[in-house]
Amino acid sequence: MLWIILNFEISERKYGWKFFLVILTLLLTLNRSSYLFLLVVLTIYNRKFLWFCLVMFVAAFVLFYEEITGFVFNMSTLESRSELLQGFYISYWNQNSFLGYLFGKGNNFYEPEVVRLVRWQERPDIENGYAMLLHTYGFLGIFGYVVSTFLLMTYCYVKKCYKLCLILLFYFFATQFFTQEFVTNIFYLFIASILTLIKLKNENNRH
Repeated sequence: MLWIILNFEISERKYGWKFFLVILTLLLTLNRSSYLFLLVVLTIYNRKFLWFCLVMFVAAFVLFYEEITGFVFNMSTLESRSELLQGFYISYWNQNSFLGYLFGKGNNFYEPEVVRLVRWQERPDIENGYAMLLHTYGFLGIFGYVVSTFLLMTYCYVKKCYKLCLILLFYFFATQFFTQEFVTNIFYLFIASILTLIKLKNENNRH
């Protein structure tokens, strides 16, 4: 998704073979959160291509109705994410102190006795980004995250990078419900890339 955003922002030939190769590889991930992110990006940058993709999806839906409905409406992964939060509820809400609520527990992992109480005993970590922030950094961590992201979005808006501002809005406040990208390298790479794009766009505008 980051490559597609960079392509729309700085590439002269936006619909070359590389673009369609990346689109194909993204589709092959079978990741619904990535599909949703793609729809958001296409809505922002090229609605005509979005409509083309939707028409192709409808055609594929008619041809492969059972396979697509089985994938799109498969609730097992959503149920598993909900069950993975069992450990968070026990560890953070039921086994915590006032300071723990405020500053968090300092890590993203449950204690062994908590892991034994949940269904997904092979996963001692938290999948939801906001739950991870609360467990690790507490309410102060959530507050710091919200303030920092709004400051970045305000900076983006002041620099008149409105499309990037919408991208950040979705990435910061929607994507993190599906994953815990805060603990991955791509989260910081994403922010650094957006800041670099803002700088490049402003330098080009001055020239």
